[in-house]
Amino acid sequence: FGYARAAGGRSVVISDYLKEGGGHPVGPGPEVWDFLRRGGVRRVVVGHKPFGDAATVVVQGGELDAAGEAFATEIIVGDTSFSDPSASGEDTRGCAVSEVLISNYFSDSDVSSADAADDASNHAFSVLQSHGTLPDGRLCGFSLPPRGEVPGTDEPLRAHWDQAVTQSDSFVGKTAPDGWLVRSVLLSGGVQAEESRPSLRKYILCRGSGRRVDYKVESLEELRSLGISQL
Repeated sequence: FGYARAAGGRSVVISDYLKEGGGHPVGPGPEVWDFLRRGGVRRVVVGHKPFGDAATVVVQGGELDAAGEAFATEIIVGDTSFSDPSASGEDTRGCAVSEVLISNYFSDSDVSSADAADDASNHAFSVLQSHGTLPDGRLCGFSLPPRGEVPGTDEPLRAHWDQAVTQSDSFVGKTAPDGWLVRSVLLSGGVQAEESRPSLRKYILCRGSGRRVDYKVESLEELRSLGISQL
């Protein structure tokens, strides 16, 4: 749709990753995803339209192709401006807040160098993380598997990669056959002990329809029973 107040009175055309008519995050269509894959685009971050009470990610792809390679694109929906419509006043976020972190790792040891960061050949891989507070005060967060080239003989990079894999959760961003999306991991007491013990994790699932978003919390075994795959 067109947004006339975007910049200095000039309009822009805004798209989103919600189903037509709004309601639930989805990945791009096959042609668009293939275009992103061929261009090496592993992540798309959008801030509109609002959805739910925390940052949401949809992971598309990840299956092995004919060449034996797995490519996944992460779609991050970060607009939570209506996270708590019952909040008093004009702020419909309430106490909810989400932070999205994208950490980039470079083959050049001097990662503080602007030249190293700007040179695409130095880029090895990146990791998406998010954490925050829900409207009821509970904490949630997740770390996705690293995206990019697996480090070879570079031991410091390999250590970062291995740590990212250990802390990651590849259920987040996946959708069950009945439409429930795994959005985040519920964190108790602010201590992310669940990250080291996957069997104890509690997952927050969401499913939107129109302007309504439903939530539920499931265990790891319950996710598997819903038919959600871990790629």
